[in-house]
Amino acid sequence: MRTRIPLAIGVAVLAAGAATSAATAAWNAPATVSSVSPDPGTPTFNAEAPVSAVGGDGVVTAAWVQEVGFGNGKQIRAARFRNGAWSPSVALSGAGIEAGDPAVAADAQGDVIVVWRRGVAAGAGQDQLVQAARFSGGAWSVPSTLWSQVGRSANTPGVAFDGNGNALAVWGSCATGDFFCATPAAASARFSGGTWAAAVAAPPAITGVAKGSVTAGAPGQVGMWWYDASGPASVASWSSISGWAAPWQFTANANQPALALNASGAGVLAWHEANVVKASILSGGTWGTVQTISPGDVSASDMAATIDAAGTATVAWQRYPAVPGGPATVQAIQRTGGTWGAVQTVSSDEPNATNPKPAITSGPTGRVTVTWNGLNGSQPVLRARSAVNGVWDSAGPADISTPAATTTFITATSLASDPLGRVMAVWQSTDANTNVVKAARMQGVPDAPSGAAGTSGDTRVTVAWTAPADDGGAAISTYRVTAQPGGTTCTVSGA
Repeated sequence: MRTRIPLAIGVAVLAAGAATSAATAAWNAPATVSSVSPDPGTPTFNAEAPVSAVGGDGVVTAAWVQEVGFGNGKQIRAARFRNGAWSPSVALSGAGIEAGDPAVAADAQGDVIVVWRRGVAAGAGQDQLVQAARFSGGAWSVPSTLWSQVGRSANTPGVAFDGNGNALAVWGSCATGDFFCATPAAASARFSGGTWAAAVAAPPAITGVAKGSVTAGAPGQVGMWWYDASGPASVASWSSISGWAAPWQFTANANQPALALNASGAGVLAWHEANVVKASILSGGTWGTVQTISPGDVSASDMAATIDAAGTATVAWQRYPAVPGGPATVQAIQRTGGTWGAVQTVSSDEPNATNPKPAITSGPTGRVTVTWNGLNGSQPVLRARSAVNGVWDSAGPADISTPAATTTFITATSLASDPLGRVMAVWQSTDANTNVVKAARMQGVPDAPSGAAGTSGDTRVTVAWTAPADDGGAAISTYRVTAQPGGTTCTVSGA
C-alpha cells in the first residue's frame, strides 16, 4: 500500500497508524478446528472437551480430547489461531493410551503450556499420570511427566502462568478405583527456567481441583480454590517468591465457585449458595466481606466470573425459574467503582432451553462477553451478548453458530480475549452424531500494519507499508498515516 503526504522539505520520518475496520460486534462464520482425519492413514472420531487460551502475541491455542480409531485410545490434540486462520491440529500425547481432561495457559510472550492426565498403559484409563507439553520458539515439546504415583489416580488438572514467565500446574488425586475419594490429596509442579520441578503437595486437605480453579493473577501470582475434606470451600494464592499463602475459607456451603484475577492483583470469587449468588472481592491481598449479589427467588448454577484490568468484575450464571418447567436464562451482574449493579438477564426467553452453561471473558477495551447454549427455534446454537462499560448490547443476543438440523448438542464452550479485545469462542458441537471442535471470533480491530517506510519528494513523502496479516475478521476500511515530527496526517482507503 502506498500514499503521499505533504511535509516540510527534508522531513521524511514517518509512522503508520493502526488500521481501522468497520467491524462491530458481529461474529465471523464458525470454523471446524478438529478434523475427522488429522493424521494420514489414522482415522479419528469424536473430538471433545475443548479448552483455549490467548497469549500476549494474540495467538489463540485450543486443546481437546480426540478419539483415535478403535482400540487406539484418546489423545490430546491442539491447534493455533494465528494471522486470521487456524493451523492443522497436532498430537500432544501419543495414540494407544487414554488421555483426557486438558487445561491450557498462555503467557505474555506467547509461550503455551497444556496439561492433561493420562493412563500408564493401554486400557489403564486416563487418570494415572499428569503430563504437560510446552509451545515455545515455534514448536511443541515432547510431553513431560509431572506426576505418577502407584495406587492413585489424578483428576482435573489446571495450569496458569504467573506473569513472570513461570507456570504452576495443580491437580487432585484419589486412591485408584475410589469413586467417593475417601483419601483426597493434591499436588502442584512449578515450571521455571525452562524445566519442571518435582511435584510437591499443594495446600492441605483438598478433595479435588475443579477445572478452571487455577487462575493467573498479578506478576508472580497464581490463585486456586478447592473444597476442603471437612466441607467448607477455600481459596489461596501461590507466589513465585513465597509459595502458598494461608488459605481463606469463604463458606461451608459453596457450589461451583468461579475465580478470576487480574494483573494488578485484584480478584473476584463467586459461588451459589442455597437460592442466591454470593461473591467476595480480593483487594490488597485480602478477601473482602461476602456479599449476596442476586435475589433469593431463583436457583442458580454454572457460575462464571471475570475481572478486567480496570477492576470491573462481572459474574454470570444460569438461572432456573421459581416455577418449574420454565426456560433457564442467563443472568449477569457487574461491579464498578466498588459497587455491584443490578442483575441483568442477558439471554432471551428460549423455551425448552434447560442448560445454558454460560462462559465469560473480558478484554482491555471495557468489553465483557458472555456466551451460552441457546435455541434458534428447535435447533441448538451458541449465543453471545456483550457489554461495553456496563451497557449491554441493546440488539440482544447474537448467534455465533449456524442453526442446522444435523446439530443436536452444543457443549463445553471456552472463551478468550486477545490484547486487542478480540474474542474467540471455542466449543464442542455434536453434528451428525460426531463430536467436533468449532471456533468463531468476534470481528474486531486489525493488527497494525508493518514495514512503514517513506521516500521523500518535492514537499511530499510517499509512504509504503505491508497490510496486517490479520484484518480482525472484516475488510480494512481505512489507513491513517502520521508524519513525525509535525503530526501531519493522511487517511486513505483500505481497498
